[in-house]
Amino acid sequence: MFLKVLLSLCLNAFAVDYAAEFRYRADSSTTDTTGSSLVAGFPISEDFRVETGARLYTGWATLHSFHYKGEIAYRVLPFLQVKSRLHHGYRFSNPTSVTHFTLSAHFEEEITGLLLGSLELGWYERFSRVDGGLPIPIFFSNPRREHDPIIQMGLGIQWNEDWRLWTDLATFDEIEVENLNNPYVGLRLQYQWPSVGEFTTFFRYKILLGFGRWNQLVMGVSLAVPLTPQSGSDSSLQFPTQ
Repeated sequence: MFLKVLLSLCLNAFAVDYAAEFRYRADSSTTDTTGSSLVAGFPISEDFRVETGARLYTGWATLHSFHYKGEIAYRVLPFLQVKSRLHHGYRFSNPTSVTHFTLSAHFEEEITGLLLGSLELGWYERFSRVDGGLPIPIFFSNPRREHDPIIQMGLGIQWNEDWRLWTDLATFDEIEVENLNNPYVGLRLQYQWPSVGEFTTFFRYKILLGFGRWNQLVMGVSLAVPLTPQSGSDSSLQFPTQ
């Protein structure tokens, strides 16, 4: 029995789907940057999924920052997933780094034949280094340690099987995690491209609540492609997701 389960996990690990994204980020406090992301998903079974992802921000002929994550998700009920993520971000100039560990519950359900709803609630623990950041996660000897809730609320309109329009309010995205007082409002249009994958275009506006006028505008496009789809496996790769 053990060998049968192990063999099943090894075979399913090759059932990979990818999502690639390109974004432009206009920031009122720093120079504008562009970001490129890639997320790979491994549907181990119908209920259990592993994702890894990376994002690189660049300026004009400069490297700005690099982010990567590892995430697991387990479907408890048809409408409920439990997720855990490890995220690390590293800034190249004046090196600083931040590591997040998150634990959350994600709900998504069809409200009516036209409306879809999603909600994710959870908690993060943050370990940050503002002097001499490191490109790998370090959970000890960090000068700062913080924690806060994370939240995502989404409302979608599904015209047909191919087109969806979502509006979101969230404090995290596919890879990065923000403070509770630093949420974004987003709009994304998804199209299920026959025989190709899911194409998404999105706009986000982010503001620092209660601390002045710092804000950020992000826009981009992405394509999620199942290379070796499994019947019955759930692909939650969407940009933006959450």
